[in-house]
Amino acid sequence: MLLLFLITGPLADLRNRLDALSDELEERKSGPATRRRTNALPEDRYEDGDDE
Repeated sequence: MLLLFLITGPLADLRNRLDALSDELEERKSGPATRRRTNALPEDRYEDGDDE
């Protein structure tokens, strides 16, 4: 009975840690994609009337 308690006791804590790690992994996967977009070069801007 004690062995069963020792095995099943930490399972809830381990599950919470795994859930937190999976959430962090999903954030990291979506993070670089947005960084790539922000690192893109800005569009060229040509003002009208500067034809001197």
